[in-house]
Amino acid sequence: VKMSDILNTFLNPVIWGVAILIASLVVVLEKRHIISERSRLFLGLSWIKPALSSSTHTLTRGGLSKYFFNLDCLSTIPEDAALIADWYVEAINKISSKEEVEALVFIEKDSGPVGAISLMGTIISQTGIPSLIARLKKRNLHARITGRPEILQKLSQGINVVIITDAITTTRTVKDAKEIVNSFGGKVIGICTLLDRRIEKTGDIENIPVLHRVTEEE
Repeated sequence: VKMSDILNTFLNPVIWGVAILIASLVVVLEKRHIISERSRLFLGLSWIKPALSSSTHTLTRGGLSKYFFNLDCLSTIPEDAALIADWYVEAINKISSKEEVEALVFIEKDSGPVGAISLMGTIISQTGIPSLIARLKKRNLHARITGRPEILQKLSQGINVVIITDAITTTRTVKDAKEIVNSFGGKVIGICTLLDRRIEKTGDIENIPVLHRVTEEE
């Protein structure tokens, strides 16, 4: 093969045109994928209005929010419950695209089985990922994790889990859930919450990524 032939091939405008076209298509498709993913996870706020009331709620670092968020009110209507569950599924899938998610941990709060735990069956049936429940009644004095024995056994072997909650305000609840997961041997690799109402938005919580649908400011 002559050097001149190699140079002619390298400088061929047709080849360069095809290469530029392919590169442009790749960029466009990747950009569309990013925009589509972002819109699925974060687009639209009208769904949240029925869940808001004028009751106050204590915020991180003191102060009061102007409203109280009630997920249970939303999840009583089929289309709203489906919308919310779909968002959780997409958020979980986004985390699992980077690192395998082997279990979901739903939080049972001091007030009982309210919030995201009410959608547990729908979410796990769509993701195909088994779940456990972090029961935080009276906080760490009687905190425990419950679930099928085989899942608890896997947890003790160090599987990756994602914490599912409805709202993050002071971060105390999700941190308690993380601590109990760690105490059983599991590793929390993500947190999914519909509402992130922290005043100081640092993104991660103790180096764990947080995916949210709406913030306090929004």
